[in-house]
Amino acid sequence: MHKNGWLTKTCGKFGDKIKMNVLISKRVWKILPFIIMLGLIGVILFGLYHDADIRYALISSKDEADIKYAEYTIKNTCEFGWYFENARTNGGAGELYDHSMGDFIQFSIVRLLGCFTDNVDLIYNIMYFATYFLCAVSMYIVARLLQMSRTTSAVMGMLFTFLPWHQLRLHHLFSSVFYVIVPIAVLISIWIADGQVWGEKTVTLGKISINKKYTWICILVIFTSITDVMWSAFNCYVLAIAIFISAFRDQTAKSVFRNIKLLLLEILGTIAMYSPVLIHYIRTGVNTKAAAYTRSADQAEHYGMKLINLLMPRANHRIQKLADISEIYKNHVGENENINISLGIIVSVGFALLLFQLMKREKEKEISSLAVLNIGTILVGTVGGIGAIVAYLVPQIRTYNRISLYIAAYSIIYLGIISEKLREKTKKTVWITLLFLVTAVAVFDSTVKYDNEYQKSVIAETDSTEKFVAEIESVMPKGTRIYELPYMMFPEGGGYDLVDGYLYSDHLIWSFGSIKGTKEAAWQEKLSQISVEELCEQITLEDYRGIYVDLNYMNKSETYDAGTFVTDMTNFLGEEPIYSEDGTKCFWNITSFSESYLRQIGTANKDYYKMPFVSNIEGFSDKSVDGDGLEFRWCDGNGIITVCNRTNVAREAILSFRVNSYADYDNKMMLYLQDESYLINVSGNYKENDQKVVNITLDLQPGDNQIYLKSDLDVLEEPKGIIKKTFMIKDFKVTWK
Repeated sequence: MHKNGWLTKTCGKFGDKIKMNVLISKRVWKILPFIIMLGLIGVILFGLYHDADIRYALISSKDEADIKYAEYTIKNTCEFGWYFENARTNGGAGELYDHSMGDFIQFSIVRLLGCFTDNVDLIYNIMYFATYFLCAVSMYIVARLLQMSRTTSAVMGMLFTFLPWHQLRLHHLFSSVFYVIVPIAVLISIWIADGQVWGEKTVTLGKISINKKYTWICILVIFTSITDVMWSAFNCYVLAIAIFISAFRDQTAKSVFRNIKLLLLEILGTIAMYSPVLIHYIRTGVNTKAAAYTRSADQAEHYGMKLINLLMPRANHRIQKLADISEIYKNHVGENENINISLGIIVSVGFALLLFQLMKREKEKEISSLAVLNIGTILVGTVGGIGAIVAYLVPQIRTYNRISLYIAAYSIIYLGIISEKLREKTKKTVWITLLFLVTAVAVFDSTVKYDNEYQKSVIAETDSTEKFVAEIESVMPKGTRIYELPYMMFPEGGGYDLVDGYLYSDHLIWSFGSIKGTKEAAWQEKLSQISVEELCEQITLEDYRGIYVDLNYMNKSETYDAGTFVTDMTNFLGEEPIYSEDGTKCFWNITSFSESYLRQIGTANKDYYKMPFVSNIEGFSDKSVDGDGLEFRWCDGNGIITVCNRTNVAREAILSFRVNSYADYDNKMMLYLQDESYLINVSGNYKENDQKVVNITLDLQPGDNQIYLKSDLDVLEEPKGIIKKTFMIKDFKVTWK
């Protein structure tokens, strides 16, 4: 009896174990396509990038400036908790409110990675590789929610993550490559169009009844809104198109209102994410000279989407003949980022078939929604489309070619629908083989092996710069301010190499990073126009004790010749600079000069010797330079020139400039400062270059002093694309009397 009981228990346990193993096997089998998808992505990425040195940022020749900016924001986020403010750039007052990227999701990931490593390049590369997995997972989940099989969903994830865009936009990590939210926004748009946002299950909390599906959709909408403002704008477009579709179907007004609330939630989520920027603007005013506010409506046309670019082979295709087609087209029409929106051959087939669905009279509701959503998105993004019209109201959103990723998502979903229909009509082995071939062709067509030759050259320069900055940091006390030359606008000023000082140091404060349109940027621009003696004096007064020069950048600038500058500075300071190993950068420690100069003027009086400078100009064209190297601007008749007095007392200053008008007769202009006014006779006949020289002595109060220049002269000529011309100011200078 005892033996039989023991045997029964043993067999029972063995049987339970078998059942458990079978259950586990079934569960593993269910997620096997998902695991295979992730494994294939890893294998493919290894094959494409195994020659790269991931300790350094993945880079190609045209990407360097954008990657430098991304590295700056990564280090800023890791060091100071977020990227809005930086106490080690812009002389200790660095900020990016005027060039905010939003994207709470990405920068949260950066913060998390920063807890494990301080290697900015490694974080950049991990973020980039992670986007492949995240984009695939996003599309996989969306496909499953659309009732696709696991195998089809995995293939859809592969197609979406290996779009040519992913490699071609490597350098735009934050604003282009992280397109994880696109499938989610597309899913919500499909549910809205099909009238599926309201589920059957509800939860009661007290007297409130909550619809579970609608609540989850609201959460998804909020998730899609806390990303880059460009993606948020595109989300609003596809949701609006879906609401338009739903309104023309048999949905009630109540249903349409629910859909509109989702659109409003997207907008409110974006506003909430950008609330720090809005608060900053309330506190300081809007910087109209910042990059986002100098954009114009015509840029939406320039960066708009072209259908031909969707169907063209990707740039640098593996097959040379296809690469040549893309290169020839680019050479004929010019290049901007819209050359990168190729869908690849497989997704292009889905795109074409989905367009064809518009011509069919009878089609399934889901396919009809996809087709209309697809064509609606095309109308938004295409050159001359809805986006170009909206750009006249919101010119800040200009890169409409990027909406091509939504078109890709709709096309891939349609391919998924086709796959599911084939699954029902063909043998499983044939179906899986076909899906494997489709995936293989798509990956082959859309990707190329990473060329690490340029990265190798950059690594040598990076190592040289890193050692050079470390050498500077070893001889300068903690918290020392270092002034960088040449002056370059930030951001979008042509390059970001001067950010190297910040990237490779831990306790020095750098001048680079002053946002254009700010007072600090205007001051730095002024310093680029004075002698080396005045430069050393003025930066000493602002507590800078070192001068860092990027000689390559200096030779590219319009202001300096590197050789002449080094000679002049060496002669003035009486000592040679130290150089980086590759000779591209040099540095002077000016502590001895600064101490001597402050003893000479008296430390207590140093503010008195700070020079005045023009901090803002309104009502004038952008500056131009004549044949003699003199700067000039045209005024529209009502100009304001703001002059900053950084001293702590009122001082007399001399304004000097040349002025004449576009008229063919002499006329008059008024100059106002506070309660004082001056009448200026202006010579006409601009074409004879007869310019009146004006010298006026004014009292400048501490802080900003606004000088108003007004003329009632009619505009006689207004060349296309130029501000209205009434009079011209040339060689404007302000100096202490």
